[in-house]
Amino acid sequence: MQLQPDRDVSLDRAPCSIDEVPQEILDIIIDALWADITTLKCCSLTCRRWLPRSSKALFALRVFSGGTSKPGTAFLAAVQLSERIQLNVAHLVLTGQSFALWRLVTALPRLRTLRIVGWRRAEGALAMPAPETTRRSIDILDLCSLPLAAADWLLHLFRNVGTVRLDDIDPNDTRFLRTRVHVARSADLRATPQILRYLADHLDGAALENLKLEVIRAGDETSCARNFIEKVGQNLRTYHNVHSELTSTTLVPPALSALDTLTSVTLTSEARGRRAQDLAFLKSLPRNVARLKIVYGHHGWRDDAALAKGFQHVDWAALGDTIVPRGRIECLEIGVVRLNQLSNFAPLPKNTVACAAVLGKLSEELRRIVKFV
Repeated sequence: MQLQPDRDVSLDRAPCSIDEVPQEILDIIIDALWADITTLKCCSLTCRRWLPRSSKALFALRVFSGGTSKPGTAFLAAVQLSERIQLNVAHLVLTGQSFALWRLVTALPRLRTLRIVGWRRAEGALAMPAPETTRRSIDILDLCSLPLAAADWLLHLFRNVGTVRLDDIDPNDTRFLRTRVHVARSADLRATPQILRYLADHLDGAALENLKLEVIRAGDETSCARNFIEKVGQNLRTYHNVHSELTSTTLVPPALSALDTLTSVTLTSEARGRRAQDLAFLKSLPRNVARLKIVYGHHGWRDDAALAKGFQHVDWAALGDTIVPRGRIECLEIGVVRLNQLSNFAPLPKNTVACAAVLGKLSEELRRIVKFV
């Protein structure tokens, strides 16, 4: 079964409305929608009864993309004219649009997840009115390549967020930023120092419990990550620090030693060129951390042999000597991340040579608690 892209989107109704459909067919449709979001302009699926898989994957999904604003404008009109759409849309993905975003989002009162990618038209964001004063909440707010003005507006609209993900937010225009504090339980940030300064002033550190942080294009602002953690990290339970190719080698890693609530830490890093940063980060772990996960990657690791050779060159002895004095670590997990799309190696637990390279350099104390993932 194949889905054909809609060529003519009606203004008063969604192009596809199904009152009853077999679960097997519904699952095929859902999988097809997620597999290809490049040609689909607009789609509406309704069903009298939704089984758990369907309700979680797609209660009512709207996905559209394109180089012009026409598909988005037509969809916006459909939303505004249909009460069924307004009340049923729980998950929304927007790609590359430049229409009046605020009109669409405010027309969907039951959104639980919202993802927006590539909405760079800053003038549209700056034309947004002040967010409504009612306190809306959302489970996941995922924003990629947006102007900061638009991200700020959405964070004020959804002032209670389960997880906020910010990736490559454009910080250039700050004329219309607001001052209210945002409440988010979890944050996944791939951000420049300018965005971190904005978030340090606008995130409620008392509510933030889980944080993943990758600093990009830091330049001379080597202490931006440390300053950010000092402002918002007082109640963190879990922290994931990412050192990538876009992370400056002079970036000062955040100091975690004062975070008494922290119990789980993950470090993702490149296997070469980050040794000093990684060791400095691990030396700052607070004594209450019970779970530590180290994930390494390298662009040259394309097969099992390259992975095994790469793991042999990692200074596991120095890492182990840094970890042992940390106190109450009960579980040390070691994993690998694919940084190259051509990588075709087996999961780390199946690479006995790589695992042996690690075990041979760790102390007996760490060998008892290490787990390859």
